[in-house]
Amino acid sequence: MSEREPSGGGDVQLDPPPTGAFGSLDPADGGTIDLTAGATGSSGVLVTASRSSRRQRSLMGLLTVAWGPAWRWALISAGVALGLAEVVAWLGALAGASYASVATKLRAGGVLFLWFHDVGLSVSAPSGGFSGPGAAILQSVGATVWVAFLLGTLLVLWLLAMGGRRVAREAGGPGWLGALHGTKVALPYALVCVVVALLEQFSVVLPGGGLGLRAAAVPVAASIPAAFLFPLGLGAVGGFVGGLFENRDDDGEATRIVRGAVGGARAMLGFALALSFLGLLILALVHPDLTRRYTDGMFGGGAYRGIALLGINLLWLPNMTAWFLVPAMGSCVTANLSYGGSVYSSCIVSYGHVATPAALRGVETLGPFATNPAQAPPAPAADLAFLAIPLVAVVLGGWLAARRTAPATRAGAAGSGALAGVVFAAAVAVTSVLASVVLQIHGVRGVGGGGRPAGTATLWVGPAVGAGALFALAWGVLGGALGGLLAGPVKVSAEDAWRPAQGDRTESGQPSESSEPPELPEPPDAAQAPIEPWEAPESPENG
Repeated sequence: MSEREPSGGGDVQLDPPPTGAFGSLDPADGGTIDLTAGATGSSGVLVTASRSSRRQRSLMGLLTVAWGPAWRWALISAGVALGLAEVVAWLGALAGASYASVATKLRAGGVLFLWFHDVGLSVSAPSGGFSGPGAAILQSVGATVWVAFLLGTLLVLWLLAMGGRRVAREAGGPGWLGALHGTKVALPYALVCVVVALLEQFSVVLPGGGLGLRAAAVPVAASIPAAFLFPLGLGAVGGFVGGLFENRDDDGEATRIVRGAVGGARAMLGFALALSFLGLLILALVHPDLTRRYTDGMFGGGAYRGIALLGINLLWLPNMTAWFLVPAMGSCVTANLSYGGSVYSSCIVSYGHVATPAALRGVETLGPFATNPAQAPPAPAADLAFLAIPLVAVVLGGWLAARRTAPATRAGAAGSGALAGVVFAAAVAVTSVLASVVLQIHGVRGVGGGGRPAGTATLWVGPAVGAGALFALAWGVLGGALGGLLAGPVKVSAEDAWRPAQGDRTESGQPSESSEPPELPEPPDAAQAPIEPWEAPESPENG
């Protein structure tokens, strides 16, 4: 605040700090209050809002503010994720005693980075075609692999959420506006991923011999549209969540409800995946022979190979927990084959039946599609104990959602938990898509006399997306409502209702140690003699 002595002996008016559209007045950001009467040629008080508040009063200001931290955190997120992918790729090359060039190893890391975002990688026939006795069948055939290593995906989401918080902090404003500002990190991050995808256009020389083919250079390319759209979506989600949880000083009821639903759903999914990992450990203890073969296969080829495979398995660990979670809720893991308008589907793992190696007798031909799911044996009755995984997860998430929303009634608390369950169902659907493995074979010729034209055959293996989302919706709404009921209404005192959610902030933007309301200045003592330079003359305006 700036105070200047009046030059003409005018009135002095003490006004409270402006609120509403002006936001806050920060002297370091250019905000002032001119207490000098007549400074503007009138008896009013001149209020100058801070630069950040002035920017927020225009649409153009909302669109242009805080792009600096958005680009900075987009580069940080991409750099950390790409660095992790390169480390795993180089460990794999070291384990396999690869003599590949440095450029090839770097490209392998780039491919793994793109697979953090479920970007498809395509392999097509060489421009001149294959040559050799068996080349005719493969002249127009290509393949695309879609896979996401979810540990890398979660790392990217966490980094982008941190970026969204920084963007929201720079832009200022209430929580809902901070969430929108946080999404600004998505566009620069998507552009960075497109640059990486453009660099992943190369050729791999396949040795001859297989199927009577001669050696040929096969083009490999990443999907450019997917490299833009999928990271854009991840950036929008991560930035939105980060920005939503940054600014809590001006929370309306709608913002609290959204924050409670998102926070509760995030807790539900986190608890569910963590408990699913615990379930995998229990299965490993129950089946020590399978666990021993798993570890022997990983480290049997040496320490370097074991470390490289361990890194790949850690990146794949959230995928395995998702494959465990969806059947634990009552749905299943499916394998779907579609071609020419026909779809063949089989449930591999569920409480009703488990596709054991003995049941998958046709795996060398059509895999699980050669087996009737009804012929597969059911899961052991003890596996029903895994129903506790979704139950515990959604109840805890509903409890946290109600505590974040701070409803005034028990019905409102139950509603907060149920709403978090709806968001949880959407999160399970997205997680199921990302956890799946999709293989597309392009240019497959029709079957039968003069059969269908060449088309694309798609094999999709992973958690059932639609059924899994419906089961998650039922678990989330009912269990979330129960958790909200257990949390109950939150009683807020008058002092707590006045206090911002994060308390007062220091100049650095951090919450201060004391969250007590600021003390108002004492009124002037009427007994004191007035100070001549500041004594206001009698006038109709001041009475």
